[in-house]
Amino acid sequence: RTFWTHNSDAFEFKKITAKLMFISKHAYFWQDEATQPLNADSVAATDEDWAAVGKSFDNSYERVRAVFGQEEAPGLDGDARLFVIYSDSLGKVGGYFGQADQLPAAVEAHSNQGQFFFISNTWSSGVASEYNKEVLAHEFQHMIHKNMDPNEEGWMNEGLSMLAQQVAGMRGYNSVAEYLAKPDQSLWYWSSDSQDYGQSFLYLAYLYEQMGEDFITALIADPDNGLTSIDKHLAASDSPRNADDMYADALTAAFFNDASLDSGEFVYKIPV
Repeated sequence: RTFWTHNSDAFEFKKITAKLMFISKHAYFWQDEATQPLNADSVAATDEDWAAVGKSFDNSYERVRAVFGQEEAPGLDGDARLFVIYSDSLGKVGGYFGQADQLPAAVEAHSNQGQFFFISNTWSSGVASEYNKEVLAHEFQHMIHKNMDPNEEGWMNEGLSMLAQQVAGMRGYNSVAEYLAKPDQSLWYWSSDSQDYGQSFLYLAYLYEQMGEDFITALIADPDNGLTSIDKHLAASDSPRNADDMYADALTAAFFNDASLDSGEFVYKIPV
């Protein structure tokens, strides 16, 4: 089949021809025929590699969906399965969720008219690499959030996608070290630096641990955004802390990470 891809460096669309490599319970996995798919060992990806990334995504799909909500389903194509397209025509990104593909072609000429993820063969470290699996969990949260609360603030949406990787059981790259080395950052001014991702992840992971999964589910479903929605749901949970308190405590926990301090409020239960 042919698909439109978007290069984030050149800001241009390209039509590719791709081959279907694997069908999992929740997704189709396609490979751009102009690109050589490699695995995490930098050798040609095998059928076993495609099956491994399919199994990982199915697990991420079910776990992330249980906490974060539901994507638009089915998409414009009427198919409940999602599409994952591997290509080297995306620019220097690990991958992205194709928001424009949710629009009819009459509105967006380059729309693939369905629910799509695009993964870079080069920049995702190979088919079925740990980073490749994390990117899919991360981008799936973005797809869900687009359906649940489409105008969410960027820092919160990205922090929740970092959290989605953890919820899916992946303990890989989370940018925390970069943030702790350079912590003088604004939470809501988003510059897409590693420090931004690390800080937003720490805050949302702390809320997740302190308040539980139901809190995160309610937060995403709320049409209010950012700190406003966090304050609302903390108040609804009868928490003595507001959004600012939680932010301060999250950063204190990140630096001290000591369960003996103040009844365990300054520690991450899951190491960050």
